[in-house]
Amino acid sequence: MNKVSLKKNLTDAVKIICFALVFALTFAGLSNVFVPKGKNDATGMSANITDAYLGEDNNTIDVVFIGNSDVYRAINPVQIWEKEKITSCDVGMPRMTAYDAYRKLGNLFKKQQPKLVVLETDCIFTTSNTFDEQGKIINDSPVNDLSENVNSGLNNLKTQFKNLDDAILSGISYNFPLAKYKYRWKQIKLKDFVNRKGKYSYFAKGFIYDNQKKPFTHGDTYMQDGSCPKEVIDEITMKSLNNICSLCSENGAQLMLLSVPSGNSWNINKHNLIKDYADEKGIKFVDFNKDIQLVSGFDWNTDTKDEGNHLNCFGAEKVTDAVIKILKDDYRLESSSLNDEQMKKWNSDAKMYYTEIVKGKK
Repeated sequence: MNKVSLKKNLTDAVKIICFALVFALTFAGLSNVFVPKGKNDATGMSANITDAYLGEDNNTIDVVFIGNSDVYRAINPVQIWEKEKITSCDVGMPRMTAYDAYRKLGNLFKKQQPKLVVLETDCIFTTSNTFDEQGKIINDSPVNDLSENVNSGLNNLKTQFKNLDDAILSGISYNFPLAKYKYRWKQIKLKDFVNRKGKYSYFAKGFIYDNQKKPFTHGDTYMQDGSCPKEVIDEITMKSLNNICSLCSENGAQLMLLSVPSGNSWNINKHNLIKDYADEKGIKFVDFNKDIQLVSGFDWNTDTKDEGNHLNCFGAEKVTDAVIKILKDDYRLESSSLNDEQMKKWNSDAKMYYTEIVKGKK
């Protein structure tokens, strides 16, 4: 290759790289613009779900529920508002970790001063359950037999994919709404480029409604003592938990740990670890997996959307009612203090939730 050709190829390569960088930056910037403003976004994880609190007036949220996909499919802030006039929101993210929760809470406290922060504990762990034919959790400890090792690995891989909850697609939508909301080309207005608060406004307050029914068949056995694997809280996660405790204390918020029903990810060993931690810190811990009777009428045959990993709207309604009871009985929370305009907005958002989401899926 002569010098002229080499120079031309290098020049072409530089042009391609520069174009790719400009395209990527433009794509990311426009993605923020393309997030629907206050419309139904129950199909994936976008910033106006994870960061729904940013669409609310400062210091108007009294309760924050934070965690991974379990929390935004189990706790319905609109239902809490409708029944008790207590303001709340879900701050959820696919595969959220305790460290993610700590960072998100740090940002939230700049805008809101909640009385109570509820951390859903599944984000503390990364393991999922696999079951034998009797419905008992299998201890995936090392095995010597090659065939058993392969089968164990395949079963675990299958479970992991099953439990992703569209995390890959959700992650793409979360980071690049332009890929998801292309229909908005005809709807874009000038204010979409400057209205920062509006892009986070979401009338479901972070909750995702889903009326699918796929039963979980191991509801009677998954929380039994037995051969389920040993669980640990790693050093980074433990530090993040301690930081969350300190952050809530510094900002005058009580902290509660909550485990919502999740048959594919929760077990008795995880319960025991969290209970020990909560006892040590003097934090209230409620585990609806171990004490499922606290959720009146809960049924694994009708209340899960994906065979035990996440709840559907029917399970969420029952779990939210159980949470409301805790808010009233244990934390003595009363109706939130809002001005007339803020009250009107919350009532309007609740109405939109039922007309735009619930009615649309019946």
